[in-house]
Amino acid sequence: MSPREERISRNEELFREVNARIAELQDRLILAGEPLPLICECADTGCATLIVVEQDTFRAVREIPLRFLVAPGHERNDETVVSRGAGYLIVQKNEQD
Repeated sequence: MSPREERISRNEELFREVNARIAELQDRLILAGEPLPLICECADTGCATLIVVEQDTFRAVREIPLRFLVAPGHERNDETVVSRGAGYLIVQKNEQD
């Protein structure tokens, strides 16, 4: 993996972790069922775009490690858009050999 690819991967994982913490906090505040305000999980290290996702959608995306929640237009060539929501996309990393 090139240094650039490593940086992209670290950025995506960082925002994935931040969003997991947001979901945990929302559960603790008894806001279950409310949409989650999340940060776009795209590869752009400067991106802080807010997306709003239903909790069930968030949990479903987390079940597949290669899937990420991103703002429309933030998908990359090495990803496939698997679903579109109101103001967000679910993308899946294309596996590379």
